[in-house]
Amino acid sequence: MPPAFPAALLTFVPIGIYALSLAAGVTLWQGSSFGRKASFIVQIIQLSKIISPVLIYAFSFGFDVWVHFLMNEGFWGTGIEFRVLAYSQLFFDVQGAPISLGISLTACIFLVTLFLYKPGAPSPEQALPPSPQVVWGDAPDHRP
Repeated sequence: MPPAFPAALLTFVPIGIYALSLAAGVTLWQGSSFGRKASFIVQIIQLSKIISPVLIYAFSFGFDVWVHFLMNEGFWGTGIEFRVLAYSQLFFDVQGAPISLGISLTACIFLVTLFLYKPGAPSPEQALPPSPQVVWGDAPDHRP
């Protein structure tokens, strides 16, 4: 019988990832540079979906759509899958598991968006209009 300690340790990995996801979302919403960096990590975590007899790895946060290629005992196919809300699979040494490789389209879109987003930089909507021109003249109402 395998020891229970490594399996119990794996329980904390998804919990830590979900906590990172929550912190990344909240701090990104507040416009923090930490939020952008943490969101990059979260999107990279959910970018790949791997299923094999050696490793099953799939994380999704919120709404996730991914395309995948599947091979199983002479059968192969491609497809699109989606998940709503949190979803995770992290297993090692799963005998008889098919082989499937996938990539999250949602994570790809958000990675591009995060790459283009610069926290703290003013957006065109936030830019201040030019200041009014001040004219100094000899008339008493033009003096400071």
